[in-house]
Amino acid sequence: MKKIIIFLLFFILFCRCCYSIDTLSTKYFPLKEGNFWVYNYSHYNPTMNYRVRDDVGAAVIINNHVYYPYHYFRWMYWMTDDLRVDSITGNIVKYNTNGCAWLNNEALIDSLRSRLNDSSKSYDCSSPFVHCNDTSYAVYFSQSLPAKQFLLDMYEELDFKRYAKGIGMISRSSVGQSGETFTLIGCRIDGIVYGDTSLVPVIQISKEIPLHYILFQNFPNPFNPVTKIKFSIPSPSPSKMERGSGGEVMVSLRIYDLPGREVATLVNGQLSPGTYEIEWDASNFASGIYFYKLIAGDFVDTKKMVLMK
Repeated sequence: MKKIIIFLLFFILFCRCCYSIDTLSTKYFPLKEGNFWVYNYSHYNPTMNYRVRDDVGAAVIINNHVYYPYHYFRWMYWMTDDLRVDSITGNIVKYNTNGCAWLNNEALIDSLRSRLNDSSKSYDCSSPFVHCNDTSYAVYFSQSLPAKQFLLDMYEELDFKRYAKGIGMISRSSVGQSGETFTLIGCRIDGIVYGDTSLVPVIQISKEIPLHYILFQNFPNPFNPVTKIKFSIPSPSPSKMERGSGGEVMVSLRIYDLPGREVATLVNGQLSPGTYEIEWDASNFASGIYFYKLIAGDFVDTKKMVLMK
């Protein structure tokens, strides 16, 4: 009897070890409602260069699994997949009725639990293997982070994806027919903003450190349909400097219509001290009065501008 009890205890302990929750691997792709990632996107045929944003929507339950709608831009199209990161295997999978039979209506995207040189079968099991070919560290947002890179050899095209722990996908590049690249410039993870999350590039026109915060009047004003907005960011005082910010300041620049509804976000990220300028293209907006509001540290200022078509 004593031997049976010892055997059962050993068996339970063994099962726990085999099926314990893999919280480490899931951190390489923090899939949660409200998280998003902004990338510099480029495509060489045809030539395209702009910023795109991947977003995570509200959770949905399918076949007793919790998935998150993941809205993203790939192959020159906007797409949405229902994704989840399996807490036991560390696999990123998407709901797909044509996926591998052993995955039960799911398709494997990447296995975040992989070690260097590990391989896994991707998508519908007829696709090539995904190889983990790099586990070196990556420096992002002034942090040195553990990272993993995956290579998918699709015969006529090579697809590279790299994830950083606590951040998510930091880069993706396809070498071959499509020739597109994604480079992370900013993100919001669990409510914390890293880098530059604006979809319009903000240009630093002077690195001379101003003494005060200044929001300048836009020029031209009135305008049709493009105007420029300039602002200055001083160095934060040591008492107000956020830990790990490296002297950068969280800056938000948003556009509002006359009733007070937000119509555009031009800047939403951390910026170093200096003077910046950004364009707002109002081609898709009606003539009228608009307001732009700068929030940086404790500084808040709003100015009026007129779109006249």
